[in-house]
Amino acid sequence: MVVTAADESVPPPFDPYFGVFIVYGKTNQTYMVLEISSMGPRGFGPKLESPTKNNVYVHWYGDYGMYSLSHKYEYDLVSRTRGTKSEYKKFQVKRTANDGERLAFSGPYGTSDENLSLHRVGTGQWVIGSVDHPEPAPGSDGRQLEVSAKGIAVVDRKGRKQFSPVPIPSRELYKKLRPEVRVISYAADSLPGSIENEIGPYAFDGERVWFANTFYDGEGMSGVGAIGSFDVTTRKYEMRYLPEIARWSASALRLESGNLWIGIMRRPEGAEYGTGVLRFDTKTGATRTFPIKDYVVSIERLGDALYFGTSHSVYAIDLATDAVSHIRVEPGRSGKPEVFNRQVLETPESGPRAGASEQRSTTSTRLH
Repeated sequence: MVVTAADESVPPPFDPYFGVFIVYGKTNQTYMVLEISSMGPRGFGPKLESPTKNNVYVHWYGDYGMYSLSHKYEYDLVSRTRGTKSEYKKFQVKRTANDGERLAFSGPYGTSDENLSLHRVGTGQWVIGSVDHPEPAPGSDGRQLEVSAKGIAVVDRKGRKQFSPVPIPSRELYKKLRPEVRVISYAADSLPGSIENEIGPYAFDGERVWFANTFYDGEGMSGVGAIGSFDVTTRKYEMRYLPEIARWSASALRLESGNLWIGIMRRPEGAEYGTGVLRFDTKTGATRTFPIKDYVVSIERLGDALYFGTSHSVYAIDLATDAVSHIRVEPGRSGKPEVFNRQVLETPESGPRAGASEQRSTTSTRLH
């Protein structure tokens, strides 16, 4: 556990302190003290990450969810000894390159925001390197489509555009699908003043543009998360307002073998944050949410796995078993960055347990 406190025997302003403790559950007694010191970065509070057998992490966040830095503590439960304490900033993926044979992720890492590259080589081996990323070739698919936040335009052979604005949820639909949201308002319905909808990340299967939407969710503005499709021939939208995404926006999307993989997140007044990865079967409507709780910026396939570049290193999903792993860059015992690969356990809200069958959503709302 992490505890924050202040010595109230001295006059204010109090000098805040924080401590990291391992507590033995049966007797509720302190088993080990990992640290007691003055508070961390000024204006930032500690958040404890679930520990491993020999490590625990404290991440520091400020107002509006702004991230500052992290502390990693090593320990030995048997001998009750403390190991090293490392201070660092999480590896945040900003760029991804995939040429079909190698996969690379790059972004800032460390206390001075130096750039780092993480590469997958061989059969599942990860190395930290400095090889430059190949620039992706510009898209040239000849679809004659123009996709923007506000809608989709189809361009005919003469260059004429037919623009179709993306549907915006009504206040009645918002009230039905997001009953948890109420704001201080003089209006009778006490709903946000503005309901918005924008096309977020998208993919094209040759007949339909598949997309997930995005909206600002704060300061009197809101929306309803949805999976949408646009039929290029009929020029019609179909919006699937599923409960699994109704509260969220999308940060990344990939169409893979008839499945949409969507990084879901929230855009509040402050830092955006990830809440999971949603898989949607475009044929059956079956859904499953995977426990990737960091902000997803890219989704790539290499071999029999999907890789998710995030605000906290890289996640992988084995397409044969649905097993999730977290490939993290963090300080090793020497203090230098190393790669740590950890399995991510399912949680009750993240999807069925191993061996359980998926359930098709029966509470979706479709608008044309």
